[in-house]
Amino acid sequence: QGLLGGLTVLMRLPTAVSVAHGTTAQLFFCTVVALLWWTNAGFARSEGAITGSAARNLLVASGGMTVLVLMQLLVGATMRHLGAGLVIPDFPKSLGFWIPPLVSTQIAINFSHRLMGMAVAAMAVMLCVRIYRYHRGQKALVGLVSALVALVGVQISLGAMTVWSARGLVPTSLHVMNGALVLATSFSVFLWSWRL
Repeated sequence: QGLLGGLTVLMRLPTAVSVAHGTTAQLFFCTVVALLWWTNAGFARSEGAITGSAARNLLVASGGMTVLVLMQLLVGATMRHLGAGLVIPDFPKSLGFWIPPLVSTQIAINFSHRLMGMAVAAMAVMLCVRIYRYHRGQKALVGLVSALVALVGVQISLGAMTVWSARGLVPTSLHVMNGALVLATSFSVFLWSWRL
């Protein structure tokens, strides 16, 4: 992370290095979250309570959610470093259309970020329904997935405010920060699923 930060400065913010720097920061954050859980007494005392296909399905769903959020953060970082954050200046429509004309890389990456945001929201709701339906007795999972759905809702609102404010400093900064919280919470759901 330090090396990529130095290269970002020395090379004057090239997109590939800047995106790699941001992505490595998110992976480092996930490592810190894992250390937090692995050193937590409640996590260490938890026993495997979910078995068979239910365990496999929960791991696939929670792992898929985490990968999808990480991919969304990668697309968002690429959009930001390509200067494509305001190439579509309206929301919820895109350039006045539900599907804009994809005439440039910037428009395509911006619209991809919006589509992936919808995919993250849908996946979060499906994961929440799965946990509430099949694993309601697992308080840690229920609490974390509830927080995940709430954070995704906040993230969509902050994304809209970022567009409506023409990338105002406060909503843009909160959008980036909350994205990291969505990743940390999703990863926490995965870690607890693995533990249980």
